[in-house]
Amino acid sequence: MKLFCHIQIKPMSEISFTGTLNELFRKEGYLIFESDNHSDSYLMEQGKALIDEAEQVIIHFESLENESLGQLKMLLEAVRKSAAPSIYQLDGEHNQLEKMLKFMRWEKVDALTDQLSSNPSASK
Repeated sequence: MKLFCHIQIKPMSEISFTGTLNELFRKEGYLIFESDNHSDSYLMEQGKALIDEAEQVIIHFESLENESLGQLKMLLEAVRKSAAPSIYQLDGEHNQLEKMLKFMRWEKVDALTDQLSSNPSASK
């Protein structure tokens, strides 16, 4: 299974689960997991289980500085431990998140949409 995670680190009033990338990756056969810094530990446990099963993890972070990561730390740790290749795009800034990402073996990209056009196995 290929997993696309849409993770938002924003005030509750700015959370929106209508990301344009979600639909693009869904059309390419990716399972979509959405969470935010206000999500509870139950949702994070579900995300961890999906990450454990995934053969590839692609993450789109949308963040605003000075927001707490909340339960997302648990999810990030699961991705860090996963053997699956992980690619991410960070829209916005978040010092704590960026420090954590520097210690992970994930590949940072500027545009996740490039993964769709350059990854012929994405549609399988």
